[in-house]
Parts: sequence; structure tokens; C-alpha cells
Amino acid sequence: MDGVNSVVSRSPRLLILLSLWASWAPAEVENKIYWTAERGIARSDMDASNKEWIIEADVRRPGSIAIDEVNEKIYWTHHDWNKPVTIHRSDLDGSDLEVISRAHGEGHQAAPLDVHIDIDSQDRKIYITVTWSHGDYTSGSVSGFDLDVWDGSEERALDLYDLWLWRHAETPYEAAVDPVNRKLYFIDRDFLTSFDIDSFITDNGVLLEVTGNPGKRVYPVTAMAGYGDAMTWQDIHDLEIDPKSGVTYWSAPGGIGKGRPEEGREGVSLLMEVPARQIAVDSEEEDLYWAKGGEIFRAALEGSSSDLVIDASGFRDRPGMSNIVDMAVFKGRIYWSDRAGTLQSCNRDGKDLQTLFAPAVRSPAGIFVDSDRGKILWGDRLAGSVFEAGLDGSDIQVLASDFVEVSDVLATEDRVYWSDNERGEIWFSELDGSGAEAAIQLGRPPIEGGFERPPMSISYDSASHRLCWSRRGDIFCADHEGSNVDSLHDGDESSLYYILDIAVDGQQGFIYWTAEGGLWRMDLDGREKEHFSARDIYWTDPSPIALSTDGVFWITWFSWLHGDGTWAYLQHSNKDGTDARWIPEGGESFEVQLFGDEISDLPESLALYLPVKTAVHHSSRPLDTALHPNCPNPFNASTEIPYTLSRSGLASLVIYNALGQRIETLVNEVQRAGSYTVSWRLGSARPLSSGVYFCRLVTPGEVLTRKLTLLR
Repeated sequence: MDGVNSVVSRSPRLLILLSLWASWAPAEVENKIYWTAERGIARSDMDASNKEWIIEADVRRPGSIAIDEVNEKIYWTHHDWNKPVTIHRSDLDGSDLEVISRAHGEGHQAAPLDVHIDIDSQDRKIYITVTWSHGDYTSGSVSGFDLDVWDGSEERALDLYDLWLWRHAETPYEAAVDPVNRKLYFIDRDFLTSFDIDSFITDNGVLLEVTGNPGKRVYPVTAMAGYGDAMTWQDIHDLEIDPKSGVTYWSAPGGIGKGRPEEGREGVSLLMEVPARQIAVDSEEEDLYWAKGGEIFRAALEGSSSDLVIDASGFRDRPGMSNIVDMAVFKGRIYWSDRAGTLQSCNRDGKDLQTLFAPAVRSPAGIFVDSDRGKILWGDRLAGSVFEAGLDGSDIQVLASDFVEVSDVLATEDRVYWSDNERGEIWFSELDGSGAEAAIQLGRPPIEGGFERPPMSISYDSASHRLCWSRRGDIFCADHEGSNVDSLHDGDESSLYYILDIAVDGQQGFIYWTAEGGLWRMDLDGREKEHFSARDIYWTDPSPIALSTDGVFWITWFSWLHGDGTWAYLQHSNKDGTDARWIPEGGESFEVQLFGDEISDLPESLALYLPVKTAVHHSSRPLDTALHPNCPNPFNASTEIPYTLSRSGLASLVIYNALGQRIETLVNEVQRAGSYTVSWRLGSARPLSSGVYFCRLVTPGEVLTRKLTLLR
């Protein structure tokens, strides 16, 4: 993408952030709504006019891969929910990338779940299996196309060269070509099935029909899986055939199987009892490569002990899921696609790592507007990076990378914070991304009920210089370095659902959050909690929240139980929950206002940018100079005194006794506008008696005083 100065080559889906930033706005940007979606990052005026996409994400995700050994091209598939299947090809180094088709499944009323390809370089054919979801059931297809009719000069619908060999509820999956025995294999729900390639009738390279038996059931899937009748077709992870010998290999929960299934049970055996997911055959060196998580191993075809070739971790191995999606081996190099959306290769020894395909912006999440510096910041769930750009999307920079799932980002006057949702960590760095370190290390949260874990939302209390975050149903706060962690909300009966987003109003002393139960708030010590919401909020969809000086903004989602549609509405209320209303008036759904009808245009995180003074979601610039209450008060040995400066200048913070005598000067220096906390610590060398003391803050144009009570 133009303007990207740094690209992440290694990294590792839902994320949700709504920020409302304002103050001292640049004159050229006024009253803007920023949002992230699958398509990228966009903005519009507050009335939804002047909509523009300022950053386009590359949503292509390499899936199944295959190599045309004659022309030395690599082919890979990409599919999205409710989108046509596309096939791409490039040279082996990733250059000359082109889209071969955009139309496979065009107009199909189902959603593609899995797409697998294999190439018969000898016969110049590519075979594709597609598994479709129809809601209550699945079906699939096997298609064959001539490689040489795809010259890439124009976009052609695949069904122009499509031969439907199989289409029923048995759901074909994982195609593999046996050029030795002239067979095309695929797995359906119950059996390994084969076709005789020589039975295909073609005309000028276009497949027309198949003669004779349209398919032979060769071997039961349950026997291949190695665990008896409990296994299903999906438990065969990968199917590969040695193009020299015609021997079939497959990976399953029981390990890697090997044999000639056409010969029956006598022709099938367990080669290696290893937890393999994806496999690839190197017929030249007679080696077998297998992957687990992000690691690739090598073993001899006869099944000798295996060695680690390369650790290609990026998205990290999750239970029941592998980082590596598919593999292939050709001319001494291993090629693989991963769930982070990249295509990579290395040599047989794991060296000379090369990236063939790795877009910079892939899945934006957690957008934040830094109006002081005229920047937008966001995380990327797939790239595992923190990005920064101008308010118009120009000058994209990578501030931090090599994370797993960045779900939320915020900036203060001198720092950037972000959450790594998969690892359960909150990091911070300087504004330029340097000096990154983990402030909070919570550990990876569990997944319950089969749903994805909700994202960690982070927010900042500019008044007390405290960082706050949500984790599942809990809310915590700590100082800006990550120490002195306080649990403010433990997911008790007042909120039975996962927290989706939080916002801190440090000026008025409240924390707001959204959950499936609606909209909530509590005071900063977590004692007083109240629930208010104009409509229910469904936790399975993003429900961002933001604060202005006069109210609360949030997104409400409505979903039909039978999947007939989902709508998002922007709402606003006073900070006590009264006078709730739709924006705009009349309740037009938010995606109709801003996002059109495309699913990829639906909002995932949102930032409202208003050029007025506001107490904002992730505010770093205080609204006014203020001397806040010390804590604890009364105190014994020490107390923390927070204060904020609206502009830079000389600041002094002095302690006086009841007689007006100076006791101690805590601050006397030029300070930048921002939030500060100073500790007043009493030791044995300071024999102060119990009583009332006064803290006095003096800045240009401001003199503020607060009473402190010492109890010995």
C-alpha cells in the first residue's frame, strides 16, 4: 500500500473500540466520525455526508495453496463469508500477483466454509472443492478447470469452465491428484472418493462431462481418522499424494496415515503418531513435512523420527487450530499460508525465509483519534501491529509489531497504549513506538461456551493518570506504569455478561461500560453501580461507547435469531441515562447512514471527533487546570495528590499547615500540559502531628487549594 513505511512480515478474529476525541481541533477537520470495518478505515461528517474511505485494507487471506510445476506458479485461494471464492496466482517469489477469478460461487445463496485446490501439472488441470453452508445443512462441489485457459488478461467467471462432478449434502472436502494412477481423490462426509481422470471429456481444454461411474467410494473416513466411529470428515486435516509413487498420505487426530486405500484395509497403515495438521510431500528428496501450530517438521517418507525445520509461529497455536493453513514443497523450498493472512517460504533447512504475500493493513481494530497531534491510531488483529496515520489516512506508520491480536489502542500526551487480546497483555511505548514494554501481564483468558473471547478494552483517566481496562466481565485500573492494580468490578450479578467497551470520565468520576445487559456506570472506586440503556446490547456484536461533556454515545445492535439480518444504531443520552435518543432522530440504522449494504462496511470500532472541549474516552489532554482530591484522605504515612494542567508553564505544589507555614514543596518546575500525581510521604524524620494540612497548586492564572487530614 502506498505510504506504508514499515511492513510487518510476521504476526498473527473480534474487537471493539469506540473513542470520542476532541480539543484544539485542526481547522481542516471538523465534526468527523471515524470507523474501522473489514474494508478498512473511513470517515464522514456527523450527518453522514461526505463519506470517504481513507485507508483500504487488503482483505485477501491465502488459504489452500498448490504449485504449477511446469510454469512454476503458485496458486492460492481466498474466501470470505458471503463472498465469491477467488483464486490468485503469482511467481514463486510472490511477484506478478494476479487474480484469476472473482466469480466462483457468484450468486450462490450459501456461504463458503472451506476451499481446497490441487493441481495436475501433467494434465494441466486444477481441481477445486468448495464446502457451502446453507444455515441448517452443508453441501459442496468439486470443479475442474484447465490451467491454460486462465491467462489472467480478463476476469472470467469460473463457471464458464466449471464441471460439477458432485453436489449433495455429503460435502466434498480436500482434493488431491494422483498422476501415477490417474485418479482424482477427495474426502466427503463418509468416504475417500475417487474419479478416473481419463473419464473426463474435454473440448479445447474445457471440461464438459465425466463418463461412466461419477465417483467411487474407496475407503471409510472413520478408519482413516484412527479413532473409530466417533470421527467425521472434518477430522481428516490434509490429504497429499506422492507424485512419484502414487502413495497417499493424510493427517488426522490419530497421526499421519499412509497407504493405497484402493487396496482396502491391507493397504493402509499409521505412519507416524504425531499431532500433525498440515502435511506436504517432497518427492524429490523423499521427505514428508508436517505442521503443528506454527512449527514445521520433516521426516522421511518411511516415517523415521522427525526434526524441527522452522518455527513459523505468528498467530500462535490455539486449541484445535493451527497457525499454518496449508503447505506445499517444490524445488527445495517449503511454501505455506497462515492464519495471519501471509504467504511465506523457506528452504528445506528452514533458512532463507521469504514473504510472498503480506499486506500491511489487513484487519483494522480499535481506532483512536489523537487530535492534539492530528493523528489516528489503530490496531490490526491479523497483522499484530499498532499503526498511526494522518487524519486523512496519509503517511501510514507501524509503531509496534510482532503482537498476536491487537484489539484496542489509545494515546496520551507522551505514550501509546495497546492491548494484545490473545496473550492478555497491555503494552505501552513512546509516541514513536520506541521503548515498548508490557505494563500489564494478565495471561491468556479462556474461551467459554464456544465463543471467541471478547476484546480487552482500554481507557485512560486523565484526571488521576490511571489506566483502566476490561477483561471478560471485570474492570481494573492501575497507574500509568501498570502498578497498584485495583479491581473495581468483578463481573457480579450487576452485569452477567462480557464487557464490550469501557470509557472513563475522570473529571466527573465515573467509568462507563457496555455489556449484553445494556449500558452501565459506576464511580471510580467501584462502589456505586447503576444500569441504564435505551435498548439491549448483544455481546456477540461490537458495542462501542464514548463520552462527551454532555452525554454518552453508544452503539446498539439488533440481530434476528434466525440470522435474517443485523442492524446497528447510534444512540446518545445524558450521563445519568436520561433523555436517550437515536442519532439521527428517527432511528435510521447506523450502517444505512454510513456503511451502505456491504457486510464488509459494518462498523467494528468507532471514534467520534468533535472540535470542542470534551471529557473523552481515551483523553490525554485535561479540560481544565484542577487539583483533585488526594487519596487516601485521611491518611497516615503517605497520600497521592493528583492534579492536571490545561497548559504548559511553571507549576508549584506546596504543603502548608493550619497556621499557613510552609511544610514541604512537592513540585516547583516548568511542566507540560497533562495529568500528574505526586506522593507526599511522611517518615520518621518528619514528626508531623495529626491535624489539617493544605495543599496549594499555583500555575499561571490559577491558584487552587485542597484540605488534607493527617491521622497519626
